[in-house]
Amino acid sequence: RAHRFGAAREPNRRRPGPRPRGRIMAKKKKLSAEEKAAKAAEKAAKEEAKRRKAEEKARREEEARLAREAEDREFEREEAERVAAEDATLAPTREESAGFHARRDAVLARRSLNARDEYEWDRTLRCVSTPDPRDGVAFDAWVVDVDATPPLPFADAFELMETCESVAGECEVYRARAAEDGDDDSREALTRRKRAARRAAESVADKATASCLDRANEHQDEATGYVGCVADHDGCREWCALWANHVKNPRRKTIDFPGSAGKFAAELPKQVLTAAVAMRARRTAVDAHSELCTNELMAVSGAGILAVDLLSLPPLATTRKGWTVKPRSSLTDAVERVRYPIPRPDDDDDDDAGDAARDDDDD
Repeated sequence: RAHRFGAAREPNRRRPGPRPRGRIMAKKKKLSAEEKAAKAAEKAAKEEAKRRKAEEKARREEEARLAREAEDREFEREEAERVAAEDATLAPTREESAGFHARRDAVLARRSLNARDEYEWDRTLRCVSTPDPRDGVAFDAWVVDVDATPPLPFADAFELMETCESVAGECEVYRARAAEDGDDDSREALTRRKRAARRAAESVADKATASCLDRANEHQDEATGYVGCVADHDGCREWCALWANHVKNPRRKTIDFPGSAGKFAAELPKQVLTAAVAMRARRTAVDAHSELCTNELMAVSGAGILAVDLLSLPPLATTRKGWTVKPRSSLTDAVERVRYPIPRPDDDDDDDAGDAARDDDDD
């Protein structure tokens, strides 16, 4: 301010240099011998108090453990005395009932033998034509005969399927006996034969289905062009309904099966309606799937099983100049299941290209 009004400027003062960085440590005061001895004594006193506290804690834990062990020994002694007293009280009753249990076991054993004899006698009186499941040679020959049976109409096919199921039921009866007797080899053999009998029944159903689809012209509806066929057995307990799509009409999404198939109707997706496939809905009175399940959540309990399959459709017969030409193919006597979603033709090409690329990579 004085400089602004013409006053003489004071000479520049030298600015102080940079301050030293860091903390300025004060010199420790040297302790005397008496102070050092006092601190050492104080530290030793703290360590001694800590040691005594740990020893007291360990002593209390040991006393608690010994008390628990004493209580456990006292409880075991009292429990042993109680059990001995009850055994002494029940000893006369046990001696009196020993004869009863022996007689009961003998009666149950005789009843089991009588039940087995009655079953064999009833089987003989019924003049069963099927082989004894315990005879492996006769059973295998019967399976070969069933597999060699030509395609049958559904009425006859249901009868043969019922025979196969009766054989499977006999296999289960003898399997239970083998398990009761502890014969593991027979039990496993009868289990395999039961599954073979049910596979034979499935083969009969597939042949009947293939025969019906091969003669689809006889069941084709003139108005819609659809092919529908229903066959039932034993008062609708078992039935099979077939629907074939030769016209590929995507407008009609709901199909109703004629006849008495439990008023069965289905709404099909567009992919099925536009493909040359057949659909088979089959209800069986026997659950042949639960025994193959790995846990109880997969098993089915209650009534029979309704199985729906998509099948490849054989070509229809054509009529030319009074002659009926029926193509012969592998689908005449067998069915070919189609997985859903139905694979597109280009999917197979992509798979082939991918396989070829993998082969080139391997080379």
